[in-house]
Amino acid sequence: MESRLEIKYLSDDTLSKFLECLVLPEVREGEEQKEYVQGLNAIIKEDGYELYVDSLVSGIPQFRVGKKKSVKGDFKNLIFAPIGQKPDIVIENSIRNELRVVGDIKNCLLYNFKSNADGLTWAVLIDWWNRCNKELKADPEKSLYDRLRDSLDSEIEKLFFRTYYNYYRYPDMKDIPALVPQVFLHYDPRSKFQRNGQSIYTHQRMDFLMLLHGGIQIVFELDGKQHYSNNGMAEPRLYAEMLKDDRDLRLKGYEVYRFGGYEFTDKKM
Repeated sequence: MESRLEIKYLSDDTLSKFLECLVLPEVREGEEQKEYVQGLNAIIKEDGYELYVDSLVSGIPQFRVGKKKSVKGDFKNLIFAPIGQKPDIVIENSIRNELRVVGDIKNCLLYNFKSNADGLTWAVLIDWWNRCNKELKADPEKSLYDRLRDSLDSEIEKLFFRTYYNYYRYPDMKDIPALVPQVFLHYDPRSKFQRNGQSIYTHQRMDFLMLLHGGIQIVFELDGKQHYSNNGMAEPRLYAEMLKDDRDLRLKGYEVYRFGGYEFTDKKM
């Protein structure tokens, strides 16, 4: 096929369009489409590209070719869902990068990934929660949901969180990516006061994080007015810091989706 179609002489744009046509919903769907996508991705991933879902046509995925977005490195620890104060964390084993929450261990959750973990689903997180709370009498899924929701202060964040899991609450949807709230993507054990007014990280905690197959990590930020104003007045410094943090995350391979909290309010007149 390569010699007859002269693929090696095609431009990148033409080759991309050709691959997209191979998996069009009008041409292939169901398992056949999935097999073609997996096979083609196994080839083009070596050059840093992938076929990704760009949209849905009557519920069927429509794929586009683009640069593969992923964060390098293995998953090790996930520090998330603190309630109240900042978690007290120590290094249990510096050689193996093992962390441990001390003090009020219920204040924050610490998830340790298994070796070669690829993403994190809601089902896996529920199973972990169930194993960590063996004497739990309540439904583990509801118990975990309630615990994660309790870590959210903003009504907008609670709405975002509730909407996602209400939409995917059915038994056959447990394999969805987990929407993890209040994740410490950066962590400095010292306060700004202890560092004489200086901060190593302007923002340590992300509103939500989603870990997908293939090393794809998505950050969701829901901004209230405190992200861009101070005492009701516009604050250019805060806005600049927010944009810089977004750039830094994207350069590291994260996908960042930032929403204004106003988007989630009832704007009917």
